[in-house]
Amino acid sequence: DVFVRVVMPELTGPQKPLLTPGEKLHAWAKLLDGEDVSITADAARATVKCGRAKATLPLMPAANWPSNEIYNLKANGVTLTQGALARALGFAQIAVSDESPRYTLNGVQIEGDGSKLHVVSTDGHCLVLYTIACEEKINLLMPSRLVKALLPLLTDEDGGVDLAHNDTQMLASIDAETKLYAGAVRINGQFPNWKAVMPN
Repeated sequence: DVFVRVVMPELTGPQKPLLTPGEKLHAWAKLLDGEDVSITADAARATVKCGRAKATLPLMPAANWPSNEIYNLKANGVTLTQGALARALGFAQIAVSDESPRYTLNGVQIEGDGSKLHVVSTDGHCLVLYTIACEEKINLLMPSRLVKALLPLLTDEDGGVDLAHNDTQMLASIDAETKLYAGAVRINGQFPNWKAVMPN
């Protein structure tokens, strides 16, 4: 349901895709001791080195990795600063519901009317509304899992972030020295009429 891609300059590494267990790679990354990471591989395992840190990781068939076109999403959307979006989502996650039967409350409503962008969440008891100046129109429901994945990636206060979406998916493209993408399947359903509670 949630997709994250990081694109960074390649210093040295294999010329073909590698698929390795994420937990093992993440555990090794915590031990990084140096600046440059090198990756070599044979048919069964990959060796990753960084300074004095070295690990050998098992490989799985790269063909098992699901093909996903979400990273090519160029449909409707808006462009915001990372700082503005981070503040909006940070406040909004306070009131996101975790009750699975009420799935339309398990996300953050992003709604632009051409002059303001409203970021809204509610758990049925409290409601959070954050407003950003924005001249673009948009109406989508961002899953809470994408909110949690996206927030740590919004690190440049004045950097840009593009939110693109189609009928079924949405993608955040984050401007940074290392290009970052975070996407998800959109929540289907109608978000509650928050304007009846908090007219704007």
